[in-house]
Amino acid sequence: MVTRTSWLLAAVVLLGAVSPAAGCGVQPSGVIVGVPAPTGTGDLATMYLVQEGKLAQVARSAPQPLSTLEVLTWLTNGPTADETARGFTSEIPPGTTAVDVTTTGSGQEVSLSTSLAALSTMAVDQLVCTVSGGGLVPVTLVSGGTTRGPLLCPDHA
Repeated sequence: MVTRTSWLLAAVVLLGAVSPAAGCGVQPSGVIVGVPAPTGTGDLATMYLVQEGKLAQVARSAPQPLSTLEVLTWLTNGPTADETARGFTSEIPPGTTAVDVTTTGSGQEVSLSTSLAALSTMAVDQLVCTVSGGGLVPVTLVSGGTTRGPLLCPDHA
């Protein structure tokens, strides 16, 4: 027969076994900027195009989750025929390609093939919002030794 004392003893033993794990030595740290954007959820890739002169979030079906560089490749190729028919455009100059995307201590850095001077404010916003997933991740654009940023998506600036 299990007595009250047996239950109490079992609880004390269990508590003694769990308590050391609670102080496992993890120390507090400062804010660490997390960055996997803009892979989207499931098999959707999210990017920002232009519609009626304003940034517009667009989700495209993807065969599998895409890297940020792959999503930027889709973005720099411009809107699809269906998106164009629905009034979406892009201000990113034709021929612009994203060469590399790296994570830095302050956010994301995107290397572009096109001079940053050739990018309109809207084109910069398209790139920044796409890379940051429309969020608070700072993005720096780099091309030919010129840097612009860190920048935030305008909704979060």
